[in-house]
Amino acid sequence: MNQLEQARIEINKIDEQMEALFERRMQATEQVAAYKKQQGLPIFDKEREQAVIEKNLARIHNQAYGPYYQAFLQHLMDLSKEYQVKLLDA
Repeated sequence: MNQLEQARIEINKIDEQMEALFERRMQATEQVAAYKKQQGLPIFDKEREQAVIEKNLARIHNQAYGPYYQAFLQHLMDLSKEYQVKLLDA
């Protein structure tokens, strides 16, 4: 097995773990949406999002990954907001 094949196997293992975590995160998003609906809160909270990004960026060990991780987090939160809109409009 060459280096590329080994790397792809590792990526596949990571993707499998990420899928399970993604589903858990989206289930938590359902709870967030229900709470926001009960409390009449808006879906978007700019200050909260910024705080989440900053907190998580501080955990990155390899700073070269920082901008990519920030984009990943932002996209994940955007998906969460999109799902909340769908849930609240239903």
